[in-house]
Formats: sequence, structure tokens, C-alpha cells
Amino acid sequence: MLHTKVSVKLRKSELRDEWYLYLEAYPVFKPGHDKPCREREYLNRIITTPMWDKTRPARIDKYGVQTYKPKRDMNGIIICRSKTDRETCIFADNVRNLRQHEYDSAELYTDTDQEMVEKKAARGELILIKNALHGTTQEQRKKYFRNEQFMRQWIEGVNSLIRRLVEIESMFKR
Repeated sequence: MLHTKVSVKLRKSELRDEWYLYLEAYPVFKPGHDKPCREREYLNRIITTPMWDKTRPARIDKYGVQTYKPKRDMNGIIICRSKTDRETCIFADNVRNLRQHEYDSAELYTDTDQEMVEKKAARGELILIKNALHGTTQEQRKKYFRNEQFMRQWIEGVNSLIRRLVEIESMFKR
């Protein structure tokens, strides 16, 4: 299986002389897809002073203008002229490092382990909601649900879901 690599990329703004920072992960294998996917996560950060590596051409646009790849330091962080842009690129690299760790650790789990983690998280969320409702008065609960019968059915449903998730968890442990 191929190893997913996350990298920081730039995308030129159409209207201004600025670049958007985003993360790109490839190859990402998703269930139901035959081929690997490319995932992009925009970081809502803009830089205006990247330095370009004239020895690494990227492409030629439709007007015949040559574009270049950004210069990177020995850690792979994009080099910029301004201090704020450098800090923005360091932030982007830290987020990239987090995402890379997520992809690397996701490969360590089997499908059943992943299902178990998801079920535990769902059970925990249901218990949090149930406990939050338990500490409220009857009038507050009526405000939340507006229908007393629906509220009772919902609480019974949550209790039965929690019991079922505990049963499934015990079956996985066997």
C-alpha cells in the first residue's frame, strides 16, 4: 500500500498578488473508490512575499508566462521575505505535521479497531447529552424538546442505544 504524504502548497489569487496556503494529501484511499484520491484542506491563510526558486520551473500558463515553485528551507517550509508570512508558513507546516501524523497513525488501526473507536466516541457523546439533560429541571427539558412525549421517547432511545453500544463493545473484547 502506498504511503499518504501531506504537503503545503500555494494557490495564486486571481484578483491580487497573493497566494493561499493549503494542504494537499496524496494518495488517500477511501472506501468505495477504486483509485486514490487527492484531498485538499485550505488553511484560510494568505501570504504575499514568497520567494521563488528560479531553478525549479512549475508550468507555463496560457499567456506563455513561466511560473516557478516556491523556495523551501531544509525542513521543507516555504521561505518568505516578510516575518508575518514566514510565521504563517511555519503555522502551515505545523498543521501539515499534525495531518501527516493522523494519516500515519490511521494506517496502524484495523477496520474493527476503527469501528470500535467510533462506537466509543458515539457512546461518549450520547452519555454527555444524557448527563447534561439529567442535571436540568423538567421545565428546561420541556423548552428543549417542546413535546413531553417526544422527550420521553428520545431519552428512552438514548438509553437503549447506550446499552446496545456497551453490548457491541463487550462482543469486540471477546
